[in-house]
Amino acid sequence: MILKAIPSLTAARYAGNLIAYNATIMETWLKPNQRVLLLFLVGSVILSGLAVWLFRLKEPIYFWTGVCLLPLAVSLALAVFLRTLRRRLAYRSGTLLVDLGPGNPIPVPIEAVECFFLGSAKTSISGRWGIQSRAVSVVVRLAEKAVEFHDRSVSPGLGTWSEGYITIRGSWCEPVSPALIAKLNRRLIEAQKALHSKDQVRD
Repeated sequence: MILKAIPSLTAARYAGNLIAYNATIMETWLKPNQRVLLLFLVGSVILSGLAVWLFRLKEPIYFWTGVCLLPLAVSLALAVFLRTLRRRLAYRSGTLLVDLGPGNPIPVPIEAVECFFLGSAKTSISGRWGIQSRAVSVVVRLAEKAVEFHDRSVSPGLGTWSEGYITIRGSWCEPVSPALIAKLNRRLIEAQKALHSKDQVRD
């Protein structure tokens, strides 16, 4: 119907324009752990309430304690809000964006990604007080030929990136399940096919 309405627009050109439009959209593939963020948000609200209550007391020591607490509570709330806007994994313009640190997400060409699978990783408390614990994780396997992307420095608490494997700790992302892994692999195939189709249209 669209092609009939615009006769001058060929099927190839329309497909190319559609792909170009979709390429500008940031697509979330793996969300952060909203439950952990909610706990921090609740803590910041409690801290803010405590600061306001201290403001109302006449004793100078309580008043100034409230003055010190309020900026801390606001900063914490802002940090949590900004963190909710970030994705552990996102896709845009043929690039997988991996967010495992305080800095900007690390870009990886989608062609360099082979698959996703379930894994397990040591938790942050593993090894302390004689405790050995592991948590489910999302593992991204990169192609052997993509050597330049095999190793990156990331926050150890969020995951690891070594020897062509990116491990995202399940405690810091949305609930991990076989269904989630299947969804990631399905979307990976779709993205790679779309990118291949885009290259064919250009040719």
